[in-house]
Amino acid sequence: NTSNVLISVNPLPIITVASNSPVCGGGTLNLNSSGGTSYIWSGPSGFSSNNQNPVISPANGSQAGTYTVTITDGNNCSSVGQTDVTVYSAPELTVTSNSPVCSGQDISLSSSSAISYLWNGPNGFNSTQQNPLIPNAQTNYSGSYSVTITDINGCTAANSVFVNVNQAPTVNAGSDTTISNGTIANLIGSVSNGSGNYTYSWSPSNL
Repeated sequence: NTSNVLISVNPLPIITVASNSPVCGGGTLNLNSSGGTSYIWSGPSGFSSNNQNPVISPANGSQAGTYTVTITDGNNCSSVGQTDVTVYSAPELTVTSNSPVCSGQDISLSSSSAISYLWNGPNGFNSTQQNPLIPNAQTNYSGSYSVTITDINGCTAANSVFVNVNQAPTVNAGSDTTISNGTIANLIGSVSNGSGNYTYSWSPSNL
């Protein structure tokens, strides 16, 4: 008598493994896979997941490295795949100004070094310079000036600085007067439109 046995050899699942690397610090890391019915992920900093397409947000530098996924299909056959992830550090951004300034003076804005800059502020102000200058500022120029910078890796950072433009005082030195030689001249100055306390400096300095 002859006996036969049928042995079926199922192929390993054909899988895909990918990510949206590189990502910037603070952004979202997306891990992607396909080709099975169950998924077991492992990665840096003790990462693990049973999701097909795990999401890590916000991403940071400790999450850079190699991610491995074991994918099992309906026949209980498994394949292993990997994807390497790079996480760039977000750029550091410092924003400063010469605030407070008086009306009629210039506003100087400055930001950290980067590849590109986008400034926005009151009165429709915008600039793509690192350190823009706003001449002849008036009181309605007061407000928040924000900048978004982009570094060489395409990572961005945003920050803002508040600028205060004070009203410059209007000075009146009095009316023109003719006096006799040897008499005392009374000089009376006045200030309007400004605010706060004032100091006076007459010239010539021997007055």
